[in-house]
Amino acid sequence: MEKLITSFTERKSFEELLLAEVKVLKSMAKHFVNEKDEMEDLVQNTLLKALRFYEKFSMDTDIRKWLYTIMRNTFINRVNKTSRVMEHHTQIEIAFKNSCSVSTVFSKFISDDLHQVINSFPYHVRQAITMYNAGYKYREISVATAQPIGTVKTRVRTARMILEKKFSLTAH
Repeated sequence: MEKLITSFTERKSFEELLLAEVKVLKSMAKHFVNEKDEMEDLVQNTLLKALRFYEKFSMDTDIRKWLYTIMRNTFINRVNKTSRVMEHHTQIEIAFKNSCSVSTVFSKFISDDLHQVINSFPYHVRQAITMYNAGYKYREISVATAQPIGTVKTRVRTARMILEKKFSLTAH
């Protein structure tokens, strides 16, 4: 019979087990993502889910296998959500490119420059600013990309600062 965590001391023991596995989790994350920020986010999300669902952990279970399963599922869910969001954005971009609502050549040049700068951003920053500009709230972006809300806010802020610097009147 499984021995589930039921007491405060067992919870503390579980937390100590988790802390001992952080280095291993970082190593596991390298198999799923390449960028350091994404690895840290994946480890953080894995730890948060493990803490949230600690009562489902059995002390008879190998914690590494359990954490690996959580990490794998977190990664797969993130990829699936990102794919759906990117598919939606691709449809929006196609609709935008097919519309002829831009009335002046000047606006066209600014739009082209803006898209060129945004496209030069790393993928995760470009994704955050694109979704934010499409009207998504920080929390919605966080859920869709499986990233912590603080990470999303930082990415949007970084993109906005770069754009502001690039397109400010005093920059030229």
